[in-house]
Amino acid sequence: MLVTIITCLVLAAALFFAVRHMVRERKSGGCGCGCAGCPSRGMCHRIEEALKDTK
Repeated sequence: MLVTIITCLVLAAALFFAVRHMVRERKSGGCGCGCAGCPSRGMCHRIEEALKDTK
């Protein structure tokens, strides 16, 4: 049972850090997923470009 608890804690920590990384990337202006090969790049950056045009 102790091994199961430790494994769950390790997985929960990994998930926490992965989500935190994506949130920080998104807040800093990135997509959070790496835009280089992203098939949805046009969707993300269309919004950013529209916001720049209104300023």
